[in-house]
Amino acid sequence: MGSFDEWRRADEQWARDNAELLEVVFQWFLSNGEWPEVGALQHAMYQRSPRIENVQQIANSRPGIPGQFASAIAQGIQLGARHLLNVPGAEYLLASTVRATQIAVEIFLTSTPGEYAQVRLGDLPAATPGVSATRKLVPNFVLSDHPTPFAGGSYGDDWAIGINPATIMKFEGVEDSSDYVSRQLQIIKGWCDDHDAKIGNVQRGGPFHAFIVMPFEEEWSNDSRSFIDSAVSSFGTNLVAERADDNDFPGRVTEQIVNSLEEADLVISDITGNNANVGWELGFAHARSKPCVIVKRRDIGSAPFDIYDQRRVDYSSDPTEEETDRLKRMIRASIDQIKNSVNQEDPGDMGRLFRGPTFLA
Repeated sequence: MGSFDEWRRADEQWARDNAELLEVVFQWFLSNGEWPEVGALQHAMYQRSPRIENVQQIANSRPGIPGQFASAIAQGIQLGARHLLNVPGAEYLLASTVRATQIAVEIFLTSTPGEYAQVRLGDLPAATPGVSATRKLVPNFVLSDHPTPFAGGSYGDDWAIGINPATIMKFEGVEDSSDYVSRQLQIIKGWCDDHDAKIGNVQRGGPFHAFIVMPFEEEWSNDSRSFIDSAVSSFGTNLVAERADDNDFPGRVTEQIVNSLEEADLVISDITGNNANVGWELGFAHARSKPCVIVKRRDIGSAPFDIYDQRRVDYSSDPTEEETDRLKRMIRASIDQIKNSVNQEDPGDMGRLFRGPTFLA
């Protein structure tokens, strides 16, 4: 069974097991225009009869989509269209969502290529029974329910939400809420299939994927990238390395970086200059127990205190052959660790690739 089937079964079971709470969550959204935080929802559930006393546990137990970022501790509960198909009263919100999507497709197809296309509140019909009361909720709903045909926007009494060119055409011709959910599930299945292929590649020995964490605009950045690429190229097609600015895919940059860190087999981080973004991304990789190869240019600053004693590759402004060879060895050690982790663990264990924080360089 693939990871999509496993996730879908678990997600449906989670919704069935917690149907009472999810109905409260939806009514909260209808009343407040936003999803409840765990603490506030728990307080509300203490005031109900019968009480539900494990809201945080329920929120944390929601199955995450394989290969997609999910916080270890849920801050709230947000419901997707798939959870609302059979919830009383949700049909109007779903109808507003479908209509907004249909209009978004029309606008996108008639917009100028490269133009930032948007759907506005005024584009949605106001006279449709039941829909007029929910159309103001569309931005908060669609932007919390992934995958979505939308991307960012403004809120309030006269909202405007952007159209995501990467996903909008996957919703072309959508007919109703069930069809909308089917389109979402097709996209999620693609994510899961990519995830399964990646896991399979690791089990077969590659290709492996490295994500390079470093500043883009420093005067030394290109030289550092060349130094890293010279080591990566020695692995041929068995290792693919990319930096965030290699990605031209539309969307939120921060979200893309997080997903790249999640999906990477290993992380190569240049800590030269103590860049705050690099520190955060390296910390994220550390928290996710990714094998990390750390490099730093010798003549620029010192290493941050928290990682000062971690082994790393210090390189010159004109890297030597010895420095390049050391970087190759550190990358090889990371790949060997990944292979060993796969060989020693149960193939059905999705968390098997990285056991415990590891800084190899």
